[in-house]
Amino acid sequence: MAPPTDEPENESVAESVAEPGAATGQPAAGAHPEQAVPSQPAAAERPADRTGERPAGKPSGDRRKPRQGGRQASGREADQGGREGGRAQREPREPREPREPREPREQREPREQREPREQREPREQREPREAGPPPGPLSDELAATVREVMHHLLEGILETVPEMEVTGNAERVTVLVLDEENSGLLIGREGQTLASLQYLVNRIVARRHEEPVRIQINTGEYRERQDDNLRKMAIYLADKAKSLGRPQSTKPLSSYHRRVVHLALQEDETVQTRSKGDGPLKRVIIVPRQQRNGAAERAG
Repeated sequence: MAPPTDEPENESVAESVAEPGAATGQPAAGAHPEQAVPSQPAAAERPADRTGERPAGKPSGDRRKPRQGGRQASGREADQGGREGGRAQREPREPREPREPREPREQREPREQREPREQREPREQREPREAGPPPGPLSDELAATVREVMHHLLEGILETVPEMEVTGNAERVTVLVLDEENSGLLIGREGQTLASLQYLVNRIVARRHEEPVRIQINTGEYRERQDDNLRKMAIYLADKAKSLGRPQSTKPLSSYHRRVVHLALQEDETVQTRSKGDGPLKRVIIVPRQQRNGAAERAG
């Protein structure tokens, strides 16, 4: 049996030998120029198709890239699928037992109506106290004792002894220090130094004098200005008590200052004043009279 021969391969070899210039488009050696086979035009020189269609068999130049949104969407779907799969794997909860119905509450019995209170009889107005005998005049012995005590105390504070006027009666003595230059030093902040000096004088004189006596020290017209401020404060608190209908209270005051407040409002018939507290310093309560009448009407 004869071996197979590759005839197509021999023919291609023969064509390449017979037409050496076919690839370059030039005529072969020994061939006539007229007999040369014309070369095909290049792709750039070919006329474009009038229909706008690309020639078949050539890939398009604008290849579109795959969208990234598809990848993200696929990832989300995978995550969602995994979550749903995890939820599906949970065991169902056991059903709860129904609650027992509560017993209805017992209805309370209505309260008995209280009997109306009896109307209280209005209080009898107290008779004013009988004025006692007027105090006696200021004795020379008491005036000398007060001057001696003031001399020792002022000498230690001011290093000098200013002039003083001692006036009053057997129950109340007023000492006026005539020293305008050092009046601020004697008064102190908000009258604290003057109040301390007055306290010491009263304690020392009370040990030396048998009968009770009240001594007041003044300088630079401080007491007059303080009394005016107390009267203004009392009138302001009285107006506030009447407008709001509630009692108003002052700060803790001494007996002398409380007396100033009481005297400032004693002619006002729409308010009533009373002291409240323990010790030497007490507050003055200013109560509107309309509130007392309204409370009596509600009680009736």
